[in-house]
Amino acid sequence: LPVWSRGNAYFAGAKAWEHETDDFVDETTNAYVRLKEKNGVYTLETNLYDILGGFRDAIVDSDTLGYAFEPEQRFEDPDGSTIVFDTDYLGNHRGISAPPGPFAEGTGSYTLP
Repeated sequence: LPVWSRGNAYFAGAKAWEHETDDFVDETTNAYVRLKEKNGVYTLETNLYDILGGFRDAIVDSDTLGYAFEPEQRFEDPDGSTIVFDTDYLGNHRGISAPPGPFAEGTGSYTLP
């Protein structure tokens, strides 16, 4: 089956797929993600966005995804409209481009809901 891949980030020796486009590779820096809890409040801390710097890629939508293999149907909302993945994990709006991952902005520390 055909596969397309673009806009992913690879760290600490991880390799991009040879046919991937618009990827980010840092073979030497060790990225971390830490989950911390204090008084029942969870915070995620990471250095990913420091490593990524200004790396961004386009927002994914129904046109990017194309058609599902078996039903040969477009990925879309139940009402037939285009899906646009422009909201991050915390509900923040992504612009026309964003860093890879679940967050629209790379602050390095996120209080989780």
